[in-house]
Amino acid sequence: MDKINSLTGIGSVYLDDKLLGTGNYQIDVYQEFMEGNTMQGPYRIPGLRRIVGSINGPFPIGTLLKLVTAQGQTLNFFIADGNGRIEASGPFLNSDGKPIDLAKA
Repeated sequence: MDKINSLTGIGSVYLDDKLLGTGNYQIDVYQEFMEGNTMQGPYRIPGLRRIVGSINGPFPIGTLLKLVTAQGQTLNFFIADGNGRIEASGPFLNSDGKPIDLAKA
């Protein structure tokens, strides 16, 4: 997997529509690629993405939460352990709720 983007900042964390607080986040976006060669030359096809990172704050572990980043993007995630490690449960979304291609952002 290749790291294709990193985001850091202070964001707002919500449970449904209830603001739980703010926290410093550090998020990395990784992309798998399928590579090979054909008669026309090499190819590289993007595959699965994984969004992982960490956030600090008194947020519940294992509960689906929403992060609104400093740039206004949103990410549904859950905290996986007591160290604030997060796992995304979907892609980053813009303010209209449409996925953002972070490889181009």
